Amino acid sequence: MGDNELADEPSQRPSQATKPLPPADLTTDDISLVYPLNSLIYPHPPNQTLALMPIQNWRSRISSKKEVKTTSRYIAARVGYLTRSLVAQPDNETLLQKLQSLRYINLLVEISSYLRRQNPRRTITPYNKWPENTLSDQSTLPSFLVPKLLNHFLPQHQPTTYAMNLLHTTIFALTLQIPPPSLNPGVNTLITEPTDIALDLAMDRGEVNKLYRELGCKIASASEGELSRWGLEKTAKKVERGQKPKFAKLTFPIEFPKQSQGRAPARGR
Repeated sequence: MGDNELADEPSQRPSQATKPLPPADLTTDDISLVYPLNSLIYPHPPNQTLALMPIQNWRSRISSKKEVKTTSRYIAARVGYLTRSLVAQPDNETLLQKLQSLRYINLLVEISSYLRRQNPRRTITPYNKWPENTLSDQSTLPSFLVPKLLNHFLPQHQPTTYAMNLLHTTIFALTLQIPPPSLNPGVNTLITEPTDIALDLAMDRGEVNKLYRELGCKIASASEGELSRWGLEKTAKKVERGQKPKFAKLTFPIEFPKQSQGRAPARGR
């Protein structure tokens, strides 16, 4: 599938189309396909790009009961249970795709970290001149991959606010595809707790919540029953102590923030 084929896919309503958001399919009755992989993974086809993700080191370390080394809090909190699940079910294609997607998120987070330090008004340094070890497993990534990602997210080759928001909302939509420890978010429900990814991207939590809402998510606390079903027992204990984390939940019906109409004209006295 070529990148231009996305134009033929059902996408978000007109008010969303002008925002830096990945295309949404609002015709599907499968919540996992509201943001399909071909709107989140580049270059296309997505399955070929995901197959390039270097996850063997993760599998080897987890199999050896070793910790995966990562600077990402989001990845560190999820790589263990997801990799163990795949090691236990090596033929499970769904689990494989989830782990590959997690590694792809890791790549995008590291790209964001590098771009955050660049001048948004200047052309970014060509990828082949980036410092060594800017990205994990940089030497093993195909040479074409990162330039294609940069061309997609930064077509003007500058880390503008719009470009960075598109990168970040794509990351946020991908986090919804990563299941909780129980691997069971619920029927037609996708969830994620945004604290870790907000810290990774050095973003204000309020702004992160706003962008999740732009994706159609509700930001809400979870019941103890939901936390137990998701395998988040430690989080459930925090709820008992009165600390209630907020989750981004994508469920039907998808509701986007209402478009502001601006200030109403003043009435005559």
